[in-house]
Amino acid sequence: MRTPPNCSAWSSKDLLRLDAAGVLRHNWQVQWQYARGNPQYMDFCRAIVASGGPVLEAAAGPGGGNVSPLLHINRDLEIVLNDIEPGITARWQGFLNEELPGHSVSFAAFDICRIPFDEASFGCISSSGGFGTMLGSHQKALQECARVLRPDGALYAHELVLTENCLARMPNRLREALVYHPWLFRHWDNLLETAGLRLCSLGATGRRVLLPGESPLAADAAMFSAEIEVERILVVAHKS
Repeated sequence: MRTPPNCSAWSSKDLLRLDAAGVLRHNWQVQWQYARGNPQYMDFCRAIVASGGPVLEAAAGPGGGNVSPLLHINRDLEIVLNDIEPGITARWQGFLNEELPGHSVSFAAFDICRIPFDEASFGCISSSGGFGTMLGSHQKALQECARVLRPDGALYAHELVLTENCLARMPNRLREALVYHPWLFRHWDNLLETAGLRLCSLGATGRRVLLPGESPLAADAAMFSAEIEVERILVVAHKS
């Protein structure tokens, strides 16, 4: 169940399947629809835009993080869209060049545990699912985020965590397999503090059970005859 740290999980076949299924365009549309139907999330995205940027969209993946609502709110917002996989960032570049000619998005493939930017380079770090799916050390990633934030900057994370009910019912063998993933287990508050980030607000926007066909985590749980119930959370942390 464990993925080796600091390496891409994407094969060339995986990337071609994304193209064939039109995944980026689908996710671009779905994320904006979700924002329009969820006032809490929309306010969260508006706060990111209000930071004025530049925004680092960390570990965007094929979902694109928060980029779709951010650019629907302000297409001129300066964003650096990041993923560890160059094939993902290249595909987002091609999509956005077609969808929004003249946009202000840059594209950079790197590990967020080693961000190749100077200190105080960004007004905001943004993520939607990035910290929940990243490879490598969460602690190191958050330390790097704090380093590249301006003194008045903030981290905005839209993530999934396991519900208390899910944790209470989880078989021990599955829990042990997931222990390396602190974000799922709600350990992010300690991670933030250690990294030099101060938790300012936390909101929940709903919960649901993940189906085995839509999530590797849920598929793993099904082998243990268990379900994965998750809650969407909105975390805002300022640089200490």
